[in-house]
Amino acid sequence: MYLGVQKILSPSRLETRWIRAKTGRKTRTPMTVSDLKAPPAMFWDYRASKRSDKLLAILFSISFIHALFVLMIAITNPILEDHSFRQAQTALSVYWLLHGGPILRYETPVVGYPWSVPFEFPLYQWLVAILAAIGISIEVAARLVSFTFYLGIIGLIRILFLLLNLSTRTFVITGTLFLCSPLYLYWSRTVMIEPCALFLSTLWFVLLILAIRSRKSIVLATTGAILAGSAAALTKATTLGAFLAIGGSVILVEAYGAWRRDELWMRLPLLAGWVSACILPLLVGFAWLGYTDVVKAMNPIGQSMTSGALFSWNFGTLQQRFSVNLWGWVIPRRMVPETLGYGFIFGVVSIIYALVSRRHVRLILACLSAFILPILVFPGLHSTHSYYQYENSVFLIAAVGLGIAAVWDSGRRILGALTLLLLVTGQYTYFYRDYSRYLFADYSDDRILRLAALAREKTKPDESLLVLGLAWGSELPYLSQRKALELPVWIDKGLMQRIFADPQAFLDDYRLGAIAYCSDGLWGLRRYGDNVLVDKFLAGREVLAEVSDCRLVSPSRAADPR
Repeated sequence: MYLGVQKILSPSRLETRWIRAKTGRKTRTPMTVSDLKAPPAMFWDYRASKRSDKLLAILFSISFIHALFVLMIAITNPILEDHSFRQAQTALSVYWLLHGGPILRYETPVVGYPWSVPFEFPLYQWLVAILAAIGISIEVAARLVSFTFYLGIIGLIRILFLLLNLSTRTFVITGTLFLCSPLYLYWSRTVMIEPCALFLSTLWFVLLILAIRSRKSIVLATTGAILAGSAAALTKATTLGAFLAIGGSVILVEAYGAWRRDELWMRLPLLAGWVSACILPLLVGFAWLGYTDVVKAMNPIGQSMTSGALFSWNFGTLQQRFSVNLWGWVIPRRMVPETLGYGFIFGVVSIIYALVSRRHVRLILACLSAFILPILVFPGLHSTHSYYQYENSVFLIAAVGLGIAAVWDSGRRILGALTLLLLVTGQYTYFYRDYSRYLFADYSDDRILRLAALAREKTKPDESLLVLGLAWGSELPYLSQRKALELPVWIDKGLMQRIFADPQAFLDDYRLGAIAYCSDGLWGLRRYGDNVLVDKFLAGREVLAEVSDCRLVSPSRAADPR
């Protein structure tokens, strides 16, 4: 990665020739976008473009329109799609922000009182709440915010490619792959923080490169990088990690170059500013992490969700990092196809071609390193949650885009166009085969949706739910608009006994209105807890409503089961 980022620090031959023609300057001193008084060849003049480039522009436009279509066809869907537990958790926080909950120590009332168990800084939730406050549903508002960040990432990629002196053709190829990627098409229209986190991380990197290459806006760009990086670390620190690694490598390359030129002491203030743009966001992120740990520790169940308690889960084990499952299945058979579609082999071949022909070698290696690094750091998270690849698959797409551009620039335009078309076709095929079922599904008969409607009917707004057999997913609390105490399967047996003995003690002043459970989910509590304890607690209660194998029962017993 260290060698890969050296490309960032030197202008292309195309840009250099244009600068010489316009200014008479023979130096290869880096220029910024603000220094250009007229568009060089790397800014696309559509009228002067070749027919093949115009076809690329058409394909990019079609991909853009299709992405908008994917957003709109299911924008009002209930939050019951893939990984609905995580989407509903975010939506639930927004709901209680809109209903008078704390703004910073926001509530996610899933594991009882105190209702706050914060993870990410609620920047995304605030934006959704602001949009929802004008009368738009939370589902629609959240999807619009996510998709706006998704489109913003494309704009930042365009700016970054200009700073890296990459051609417009390379951007259009990469942007098309990004717009057609099954992973990004699906998750960019969900109720998730991932698009926001990736946008802020990309913005940080763009501003850092601008600070390094700029001669007039160093302070402004560095300050912007610190702010953007801090916001990214607060929103989702794992997303920022790969960008920090590349940005740090760029700074090291710059420092090494200054040392070789005997300019290290002269450039030390600049280097200090760039380093601060890397370190300060990390400090802000650690400060927020410490704050959330203190808040979560106030909740008996939240104590099992602190950073210390989840350390092994978050970072995984050495065995996971080198397991056959990760390298033989998760990466090649899930991550790569979800990003590049069924034709991913053509993307791999294009990368190999570029490396063999020594075109964009350093940039491609840097992108591949940034794709793999988060997986190695968080193997368990990436293996379990498919949406985690949102943070690093953009680097794989960039590597493939550079590879196809290398094929194209070598004079094999037909081969490059065919490779891109095969990849796009494979991406759309994968998307409509594996993801479209969530978009076109009929959720009207979903048991959680129906159970939530019955919970709203049988309980009052100032009452709460005790939920068993649904892990600690937020779907039922969100859809029922009720605060809840859900027992996760890993709950300590002693704590479970205390909750069963006096549920109201864990609900503060929200009176227990009903107990909800699904029979097929009780196995987890029975496995980690006690069969007799669970069955005894549920026995003898009046059934208020029943949907499939899920029941809503009274908080008090009709008769003592003993």
